[in-house]
Amino acid sequence: MLDAVEWDCSDANLTVYSDASLTGLGFTAPSKLMGFCTSIPNNKPVSTIFYFEALAIVLAILWASGLAPPIQCLLIYTDSLNCVNMFNSLNA
Repeated sequence: MLDAVEWDCSDANLTVYSDASLTGLGFTAPSKLMGFCTSIPNNKPVSTIFYFEALAIVLAILWASGLAPPIQCLLIYTDSLNCVNMFNSLNA
């Protein structure tokens, strides 16, 4: 399902910038001239920023997975090292 393949930033088919706060989250794909954002509801399930940073990344992956032609190398920039470590190890 997932292959461990190392590739360079210049190999990315799509670059996405993702960020979140305790009041909203979103991501943007500059090459597509698109961005998405939403506010976080008052009755949020958790109150830690990590959850929303990870959710923003997952939403970016979900959106990119529906693009045609299929994206082979997706580069996501985030300011959350915890999320980078989690997705890199596939371990929460």
